[in-house]
Amino acid sequence: MLASGRWIMVGNPSICEHTEKQLEICEELNVKLVGTVMCDDPQYSESEICTKVPSFPCFCNLDTGTCTVGLRESLAQFIELEQQTSVPKEQ
Repeated sequence: MLASGRWIMVGNPSICEHTEKQLEICEELNVKLVGTVMCDDPQYSESEICTKVPSFPCFCNLDTGTCTVGLRESLAQFIELEQQTSVPKEQ
């Protein structure tokens, strides 16, 4: 499962129908996130994270700076996400 204090979800419900669905899935599966950034919110629309991610929904690991796009619908997919991004990528 996602380590607490490490993950945010980046979404944009105005242009991505999967954003709201991903929020619902996270709640149903009790996935703990540091928070969410909704890029249709004027407060975030021009932020670095909203201009950096290629599509939505996207999960970003705050420890590694890694962002991974895609709808995740099962605990297994969240575990896989954690395993794939647990080590910082070499620059």
